[in-house]
Amino acid sequence: TDGGVQGPGELAEYSQLNQEFHKRIFDTCPNHTAVEVTWTLKSQMRKYNTKTILIPFRPERSFAEHTTIAQAIRDRDAAAAEQAMKEYLNNVREAFLQNSSLLF
Repeated sequence: TDGGVQGPGELAEYSQLNQEFHKRIFDTCPNHTAVEVTWTLKSQMRKYNTKTILIPFRPERSFAEHTTIAQAIRDRDAAAAEQAMKEYLNNVREAFLQNSSLLF
């Protein structure tokens, strides 16, 4: 395979699970201002974020990054969750930069 999502069904399922993952984190966050700001930014970036799934191997990397974040949250390890989140955001940023012609 080319490392990407393999069809429309997988694309829809991946996108839905990705949205649920973020929503669960936001729903448990006590900082409502941060959640509101983040949702606003995410909404503005949605048309680009949905395209990142088309980048080869990005879905698998995203899944691994989300797994690391979720494990740190389950472990109640704030430092590890913060570090995993920073790495995730940096990787998303790099994916945008390296694939701008596909995304924009």
